[in-house]
Amino acid sequence: GIELSRELLGIAQKNTDRLFRMVSDILDLARIEAGRFEIRREPFDVVVGLRGTIDRLRRLAQDRQISLTLQAGDGLPLVPADSLRMDQVFTNLLSNAMKFTPRSGQIGVTVQELPAELLVQIQDSGMGIPAEHLDRIFERFYRVPLPAEEKVEGTGLGLSICKAIVEEHGGRIWVESAVGKGSTFSFTLPKGPPAA
Repeated sequence: GIELSRELLGIAQKNTDRLFRMVSDILDLARIEAGRFEIRREPFDVVVGLRGTIDRLRRLAQDRQISLTLQAGDGLPLVPADSLRMDQVFTNLLSNAMKFTPRSGQIGVTVQELPAELLVQIQDSGMGIPAEHLDRIFERFYRVPLPAEEKVEGTGLGLSICKAIVEEHGGRIWVESAVGKGSTFSFTLPKGPPAA
């Protein structure tokens, strides 16, 4: 009947979205590896960018009763960055944190100024990542094995794309995590243009 058709349409739509995400992720990685990945640097307000991404994901967070907060120092400088690519990084890292954070969990985002760069940290109260996977988490298609009941969707490419974008901006990205305590993903963005 109509209900079943609607359900099947919903499933088809979801699979199409997932396929589209995967194809665009693979294309991004191919461009990065071919050195044809364009970064359009403009003065970028990291806090405004993060707020935009958080607002877009807030509904999803509310559905899962996850508290999502942003703390940033006053008067942070603009950094030379590509706003679209940075949105990709913010979205990937925040969606990731949400996927691995149980209901009623917390995700806190902080931005602070260091001497030569800005430091962005995304801390979640999720399940954490076993130590033996930490070194490989930014490899493409690498996914942390999860118990069957913790099924998490994704292409397995998000973190490698984040790493490529951050490094293309001259920054660094890393993760600290403890099983059962959650994870903190951190990345830096230089305050000045890259050295010629």
